[in-house]
Formats: sequence, C-alpha cells, structure tokens
Amino acid sequence: GGSSFRLCRSTVLPWHLSVMAGANTSKMVELLKALSSAQNQERQQAETLFQQAKASDAQNLLLGFMAVLADEGVDDALRRQCAVLLRQLVTRGSDKDFAFAKLAPQHKQELAAELLRRFEALKEPKLQQKVGEVISKLADAVCEKDDQRGWLAPMQRGWPQLLPSVFRLADASSNANAALCESSIRLLKDIVPTYKDEIVQAQQQLGSIVQNALTHADAKIRCAAFVLVCELVGVLEKKAWAPLMATASVLSEVLQQLCQANLQDELQECLQNYLEIASVEPDFFKQQLTGSMEPAKLLATLVKTREGCEEGVRNLSLEWLVTYAEKKPKWLA
Repeated sequence: GGSSFRLCRSTVLPWHLSVMAGANTSKMVELLKALSSAQNQERQQAETLFQQAKASDAQNLLLGFMAVLADEGVDDALRRQCAVLLRQLVTRGSDKDFAFAKLAPQHKQELAAELLRRFEALKEPKLQQKVGEVISKLADAVCEKDDQRGWLAPMQRGWPQLLPSVFRLADASSNANAALCESSIRLLKDIVPTYKDEIVQAQQQLGSIVQNALTHADAKIRCAAFVLVCELVGVLEKKAWAPLMATASVLSEVLQQLCQANLQDELQECLQNYLEIASVEPDFFKQQLTGSMEPAKLLATLVKTREGCEEGVRNLSLEWLVTYAEKKPKWLA
C-alpha cells in the first residue's frame, strides 16, 4: 500500500536542512522511474501511489521531490521529470491536484525559499530552466488575488523575495555565470504577467538588465533578452513599454547575429516572439521602419535565403511581413 512509499517524517528540521541531510531520495527515485516505466502495470501502480500521496501525504511528496532535485547523484533526466511533476503540484487547480495548498504556512515558505536556492545552485541548464518553470507557476499561485490557498502566509499575498532574487541573477553585469543568467532572464520573462506592476515600478533596474543582456557576448543570453523584450511589449501598457522602442535596432542586430552563427532554434524562437509583437503591438516597429526599413529588409532577405536557412525561419519571416502589412496597410502605400 501507500505506506511503503512514505518518507521518514522530518517535521522537526526545516525543509532545506532535511533536504541537505539527504532525505530519503531512493524511494522517490523508484517512484519517478516507475511513473515512466514501459510496463503498464508498474506504471499504473506508481500512478495510484502518486495520487494517494498527493491526497494524504502532500508534505512528504513535495519534500521528497525537492530532495531529488537537490541530489546530484540522481540522473538528470529523472530530475527534469521530477521538476515537471513538481510544477503540476504547485499549479493552482482542483483541491485534489494542488498539493502545495495543503502545506502549513511555514512549510510553504520553506519550499519557496528552497526552490530559489536550488535554482541558483543547479549546474545543468535544462534542469535549471525546468526549476524556473516551477518557480513561475508557484509565483502565479502565491500572487493570485482571488484564491488564498496558495498564499505563503494567511492574509499575506505575494512572494517578496522572488523579484529581487530574479533581478539580481538576471543582471549580466553582476552575474558571470552565463547559464544561470540566461535561465534567470527566461524566468523573469515568465513572471512578467504576474509581476506586471512591480516590474513597471522597477523600470530603471529592468532597463539595465535588458541592456546588459542584449549586448552580451553569449548568443543564448542575447536570445533570452530578445524574448524578454517581446514579452514586456506584449504584456505592459504602451506607456510602460515605450522606452523599449530604443532597443528595436539592437533586436534586429541580434537576429542578424543568430543568422550568421547559424543558431536556427534560437532564431526561430526570436522570430516567433517578433511575430506576436507584430500582431499585438505593431507600433513597436514604427520608428525603426520609418528610419531604416528594418526589420522588414532583414526578414525579406531571410524569406529569399535558401542556403543554411531552415524552412521554419523563412515561414516565420514571411508571416511577420504579412502580419505587419495587414495591421498597418498604410506602411505599404
């Protein structure tokens, strides 16, 4: 039954200490392996155990998953799977699935703090970004005005430590760890909708994060900054994103650099975001198009490029031109 799965109870130690003391991760690792087993029966049994633990033992389930994330001896693929399940457990949903809501306030706060510590300490970029996704889902739950189940403390909405931590780690001028910086810029992008007002108030700090990242030597950091700018333009009110119009020409340069470096995945991601801006806030491109016909010239070149340019890139470039022309028919006149 469910008892074989129970972890040693660790209510005495704060979460992070029991995690550091090596909480029993082997049972959790067994559970994770069984959940992705090719054997139907084994997988179904594990699924039943997982559902039972979610209902009656949320604290040990969450604690166990945090211990797996902290254990560098566990295979990276399993730890990524663990982060995916953890994200589901902190996502606002039905009482049955929203395991985080079942924790006592002290444990909620310790889990939140431990997630930030884990995010900063991880060495593996893919896993780090997965933990970033857990944090952004949790941020959504702890900041929700109309649902107190996810709040870190009764009568206290929000997660005061989150934005300062993310700002600090996303600033390339003070964070020399490029992988962590990229993951942090991506995390910042994911929490823009949740922290809209706070981000608008921190305009100066945000400005320097964007500037340092767009001019960084690392193409992945420039790509993350590109996506962040697009998210800000898409989510914020026009008067709040207007200063970002100054980055328009730098964004075109980033696209050009990604083409030259043949980073097709990054290029497609940036173009996908560029396209969304063309459809929701086409005015972002107005000054730049008037001054230099960019990014239209660059995108038209990409549409015509056959050598070393993937079809997805050509299609997205063409779609941008079509979308912008539909939104701003006068531009063609």
